[in-house]
Amino acid sequence: MIVFFTFLTFYSAYFNKVTDCGCFGDAIKLTPWESFTKDVILLVLILILFRGKKHLNSLLPKTLTKAVVVLSFVAAVSFGFWVLQHLPAIDFRPYKIGANIPAGYDCSKWGTTIYL
Repeated sequence: MIVFFTFLTFYSAYFNKVTDCGCFGDAIKLTPWESFTKDVILLVLILILFRGKKHLNSLLPKTLTKAVVVLSFVAAVSFGFWVLQHLPAIDFRPYKIGANIPAGYDCSKWGTTIYL
C-alpha cells in the first residue's frame, strides 16, 4: 500500500492534481510535496524493518504479547464505536460545534461572495 500511495502522492504533487493532502484532516495540513516526503520516509523505514525483521525480538513473553494485542484490539474497536455514537474525542472538523462556517469559507478562489 505504501508503494501505491508514494506513487499517488508523487503524481499529485508533480502534476498539481490535489492541493491539500487531507490525510490528517484539519489537524495537520500537508502540501502534496510534504505528503510525498512523508510517504518516502515511511517507505524507507518499512524497508528497514522488513530487511531486519530477523533481528526483531519481543521484549515480553509470548502469552503477554498476545494479551497486549487482544487488549489493544478491544480498546481500538471500543473507541471506534464510542466516537461513532458521540462526537470525536478531538474535533478537527471544519464544521465542528462552535465553528463559524461562513467566516472560515474562502470563496475568493471561485470569484464569488457570501453575503450574510
